[in-house]
Amino acid sequence: MIKLDWKFRIVSTILTGILFVGIMYSMDYLLDGEVQSLNSYLFQGTFFGIFMGIGFPFVTQKLGAKFTSRINESNTPKLTPEHPPVIRTGFALN
Repeated sequence: MIKLDWKFRIVSTILTGILFVGIMYSMDYLLDGEVQSLNSYLFQGTFFGIFMGIGFPFVTQKLGAKFTSRINESNTPKLTPEHPPVIRTGFALN
């Protein structure tokens, strides 16, 4: 698991919030023709940025450790000379 430093998380949070607000504003403007108030966009962008920049990586790190601890040697296939690995390329050979 990759550990992210706090500087990267903060920059990621800010950029995610700005991108979210930009997409929401453009969708509102192009599809509805009317936009919400600036405070509404700032609140939504802040909440989404914090959740996706800090909350989501924290949750996936905690839950990921739980699921990856279940993976062990018994889940890996055993290759024998009788059953070699098959490489499928997606092309039919005649």
